[in-house]
Amino acid sequence: MAVPPHGDPQHMKFEAPAREAFWRLTLQHLLQQLDATPGGMTASEAEARLARCGPNKLNTEHARSLARRIIGRLVNPLVLVLLFAACVSAFTGDMASFLIVISVVFMSIALDSVQEQRAEKAVERLRASVALTERVLRDGREVEIPAEDLVPGDVVLLAAGDLVPAD
Repeated sequence: MAVPPHGDPQHMKFEAPAREAFWRLTLQHLLQQLDATPGGMTASEAEARLARCGPNKLNTEHARSLARRIIGRLVNPLVLVLLFAACVSAFTGDMASFLIVISVVFMSIALDSVQEQRAEKAVERLRASVALTERVLRDGREVEIPAEDLVPGDVVLLAAGDLVPAD
C-alpha cells in the first residue's frame, strides 16, 4: 500500500499483487502453482478439492419468482397501453370494456408465465440429459469422469476436436 505524501487515508491506493499470466508459465511452474503432478492426482485429493472448490459448472440458476415474472410482463408497453385503456373505460363508466380488457391482460400474463415455466423445465431436462464426461489422470491411470467433477490441478487428456472442459 502506498501512502500519498500528504498522508490523506482517503487517497490511499490498494493494489493487487501482480500475477504472471498462466499461459506464460513453464509447465513445471504451473504444476507447482496448482499443486499438481504430470501423472494427475489421487482420487482422495480430487474429492477434497471438489469439496473445497465446488463443482465445475456455471451457475445458471436464475429462477425468478412469480411476482417478478408478473411485474416483468406488466411493464411491457403493450400491456401498459391496454391497462391504460381499461382505466379510461372504467372512468367513463364502460365497465364491460374494462372487465374484458383486464381479463384478457391477466389471461395473457398467466399463459406467458406458464409457458416460461415449462420452457425452463424443458431446458433443465435437456441440460441433465446431456452429461459431458472428460478423460483425466487419477491415481496414475486414465479415467472418465463427469465434467462437473473436474478440479483445479486435474490433468485433462484432450484429443483433436475435443472441447476444453474448463479453464
